[in-house]
Amino acid sequence: MNCNDLTNFQISERVKFELTKRGLSLRKCCDGFNSKYKADIEAGSPPLDKDFVQRIKKNKFEVSSKRVSKLCDFLGISVSTTNAPRELKLRKEFLQIEDAIQGNPELERQVRGLLRNITQLANTSTLQGS
Repeated sequence: MNCNDLTNFQISERVKFELTKRGLSLRKCCDGFNSKYKADIEAGSPPLDKDFVQRIKKNKFEVSSKRVSKLCDFLGISVSTTNAPRELKLRKEFLQIEDAIQGNPELERQVRGLLRNITQLANTSTLQGS
């Protein structure tokens, strides 16, 4: 896998999403990565550290390196540019909605209804446009 097909912002957003989805802290991510790539690290590749992952999460990195690509591989991040923009458009917003409705059944019911209405509206618009 090669992250070079994605913009740094896309890489940053995907890394944040995967860490959140998997419940990984920076430390757990680094420990898992360093364990998986132990042979490479022993052969001279730099280990992953919290500062490096934090820079990627905050989109504060300039070069998409082999190390960034390996992090993408480790997190199972898809780098297919054919569907990348569509995947990322609402991912952040859906994560925020998920966080907001946790423990609030009434809000969850309202959001579900709203999403059903949006889906119906989108389907109706698509059918009328054909």
